[in-house]
Amino acid sequence: MDFGRWLAERRETQGLSLEEAATKSEVPEDAWRDLESGLKESFGGIKVLPNPSTAVLEKVAECLDVPVAEVIGHAGRRPGPARPGAQTAEPEDDRTVLIRKIARLNHRDRQLLDRLVEAMLEEG
Repeated sequence: MDFGRWLAERRETQGLSLEEAATKSEVPEDAWRDLESGLKESFGGIKVLPNPSTAVLEKVAECLDVPVAEVIGHAGRRPGPARPGAQTAEPEDDRTVLIRKIARLNHRDRQLLDRLVEAMLEEG
């Protein structure tokens, strides 16, 4: 199940409207809507995947009364350190994170991304 659908179902299970969840969590309503839809508008109108910070995911977890690790897991991330100074087994490098995000894109969006990267490399 994708993160947006899971998030909407959890919110509805708690009996919260999108507006109520946004207010309770102190996450802007448009950001919560982006998380549930799986898309946000950016880069001159191009729709991209939302990439919420850990702080936002923690607010979502508290609002929905769900463990933070569960929310982070459904968002497709590995949980970070449980407390300051704790180490994760193997931190992901930027390339691994990027590969995982690209894998979530549909075919058309991957083609668009490929064209954007090629254009950036030609300019560089």
